[in-house]
Amino acid sequence: MNPVPREGGDFFPLTIEYEEKFYAAGKILGSRFIKRETRPSEEAILAGRLIDRSLRPRFDLRMRNEVQIVVTVLSIDDQNDPDVPALLASSLALSLSAIPWNGPVACIRVGRKNGAFILNPTYEERAEAELDAAVSGTKERINMIEAGANEVTESDFGNATEWGHKFIKELVEFQEKIIAENPRGKSEIPLIKPAEELRHLMKKEFSAKVEETLYVKDKKARAEGQKGVREEWLKRAAELFPEKFQKTAADFLFEEEINEIVHRRIIEKGERPDGRRPDELRELAATVGILPRVHGSGMFMRGETHVLSTLTLGAPGDEQIVEGMEIRTKKHFLHHYNFPPFSTGETKPMRGPGRREIGHGALAGRALMDAGVPIKKAAGGAAMGLMLNEKGAYRVLTDIQGPEDHHGDMDFKAAGTRDGITAVQMDVKIAGLTPEMLHDVLEQARKSRLQILDLMDSVISKPRPELSPWAPRVNIIKINPEKIGALIGPGGKVINEIIAQTGAQIDIEDDGTVFITSPAEEGMKKALSLIKQITRELKAGELLEGRVSRILDFGAMVEVGPRQDGLIHISELAPWHVERVTDIVKLGEVVPVKVKNIDEQGRVNLSLKDVPGRYSEEEIARGREEIKSRDAFSAPAKRHGPRRR
Repeated sequence: MNPVPREGGDFFPLTIEYEEKFYAAGKILGSRFIKRETRPSEEAILAGRLIDRSLRPRFDLRMRNEVQIVVTVLSIDDQNDPDVPALLASSLALSLSAIPWNGPVACIRVGRKNGAFILNPTYEERAEAELDAAVSGTKERINMIEAGANEVTESDFGNATEWGHKFIKELVEFQEKIIAENPRGKSEIPLIKPAEELRHLMKKEFSAKVEETLYVKDKKARAEGQKGVREEWLKRAAELFPEKFQKTAADFLFEEEINEIVHRRIIEKGERPDGRRPDELRELAATVGILPRVHGSGMFMRGETHVLSTLTLGAPGDEQIVEGMEIRTKKHFLHHYNFPPFSTGETKPMRGPGRREIGHGALAGRALMDAGVPIKKAAGGAAMGLMLNEKGAYRVLTDIQGPEDHHGDMDFKAAGTRDGITAVQMDVKIAGLTPEMLHDVLEQARKSRLQILDLMDSVISKPRPELSPWAPRVNIIKINPEKIGALIGPGGKVINEIIAQTGAQIDIEDDGTVFITSPAEEGMKKALSLIKQITRELKAGELLEGRVSRILDFGAMVEVGPRQDGLIHISELAPWHVERVTDIVKLGEVVPVKVKNIDEQGRVNLSLKDVPGRYSEEEIARGREEIKSRDAFSAPAKRHGPRRR
């Protein structure tokens, strides 16, 4: 903790740094040129956010001293996620330090499989579970949830958090014992304490003005009105009490007054600043297919919040390779969330996605029906809020915005289908939620989700039957893994020739799965044909057609496929005795052949004489007679010596 408060700050400056170390997993990772950790991975950022959202509510938010928590992962077992013990470590370190903090807190992970809950499931168990939720809190309440689920009901989700809370209590008690054995005093930190004269002035002259500008339906008009009253307040306070005036304290009083007004009117009367009922969504609208050349697009509007979503389809080769401390995998679905400064009327540097964008993108990752992606069901969601007073009375708010978000006590994002929850992200500014509060939030969130899904269904109820004409098509075939080498060719020569000829992208898996991706149908068909020819599994008795590629003394080599030859032995050229191969076939001639057999070395033996219709019955009969006569003539020669001609 910095011993000196940050000048001019209007929020508590807490930062969480979650440091992944490759050595913790016994790995040497990185590019060929940099063999060390660089910027935080997406997993590290999400772990840091999980810790932040659990710890922040337990600080006095009037603090302006910078607090930085650095979590360094020293060793992992590749089975258990280190984010749960990382939060425990952070809580315990804070509790044993001199930094003022109202802890401890603890975190556990709850899984659910086949109806049974699992405490701190392993990576393998989480992959197979229908629920995977990280839950943290104090001995009394839940204050953070980060969950993914496979359409779990609200009742089951509530039961999961309640079941997990008893283990949170045990971990908090475990920390309390250590803290009691290692007592340490806390530092005296200067907090924002406005003078009573300023507080009295706010109540007497400005409270009504603040309330009047706060309860304006139009967002822009509300913001402009509040800005004017704030400026008037700061000027008046500085004039009347120049010796006791502090801008930071005056700003704090202004925000505190808004907080009190919003809480009072919502809890007591159910009145929201924009005129909606507590359980009412903002006006909804949606449309799809608005951008002509992208593979899929949609616009979703909720009040003044507009979201433009686009989808790009790619080949399997476009997958992202992920190498990190915990995981080494490939990602086939990427969701990028962007929140540019102009969307809120601001100007600021744009230097790539921040932690907020990464966190929201991870929550909202889902497909878009307009592109024709065959997702199972539509998913929707809303941000729920909470207003709680000192007496314990509360109201749950649907679809929070503006002052309800900034001055509210909770941000609860719940997404799902008509049949259940698929994702939840919750953080609070209060001590936490009781089971009763969580039940009310989940039920109200379900109702709003169904309203949103009704609107979505009215616009597009199922994925489009056809992909966008601009989107690439993917055809999947299976080949014998032993044929992969033939398809690739020496140094990739064969596969590169196919790509050059067809314009298709070809990806080959080790199990023989081949993905052919092409925006043009013609290129797709040509690539598919060439691949099938190269990797064709010939079978005895199969009839083919091929070009004579070589003439040998003992037969002819016939090209029956790209770089695949078979031998017609001279005895298989005709039903009679053949003196010279060229008496029957010529170099470059295209002839029908029948696969006689494929030997143990993979060599293909062909026959021309066995091709149905190649020779007439008379020719076949004459050939048989010739063979009989030759055999009869040659039999004595085997007993008495070589035959003379």
